Amino acid sequence: MDQRNEAQTRLWIPKRDSLGNAVDARLIEAAHRIWERARLVVVRYLADDTDAAEIVEAAVDSASRRMGNHHTIQCFEAYLFRSVTRESIRRFKRNQKLSYLDNGSLERIAAPVSQDLDRELDEVKQLGELSAGTRKRWGEVSSASFSMV
Repeated sequence: MDQRNEAQTRLWIPKRDSLGNAVDARLIEAAHRIWERARLVVVRYLADDTDAAEIVEAAVDSASRRMGNHHTIQCFEAYLFRSVTRESIRRFKRNQKLSYLDNGSLERIAAPVSQDLDRELDEVKQLGELSAGTRKRWGEVSSASFSMV
């Protein structure tokens, strides 16, 4: 019960939207009515409700700006709830693109680093000194030896 009261107090809708227009009181009331369901949707997609208040506030701001452009919203609760759901899904998909790897995974993925750079530099220098025909044959031999490994 205490968690519910705490969650209700975390939702604060400003009286003005991002464009400076007054937010319709019906939008604020609708946001408070859908708050519990909106939190559950955010938890469903994002595993916790830490972003719920921010998402609901952004939905109210968006609805207020839309109303400021002389568009009508038929059902405030449905509009806000759908906006919260859409934003939760968008954040869920964005979070899925990020995957964190441990050091062992990074070592397996990383390309092997050459241990004998001096030897490779010597080979490049020697190849530069060889004639074109010899260079061609040397390339065939070295590529064949690499394919055997």
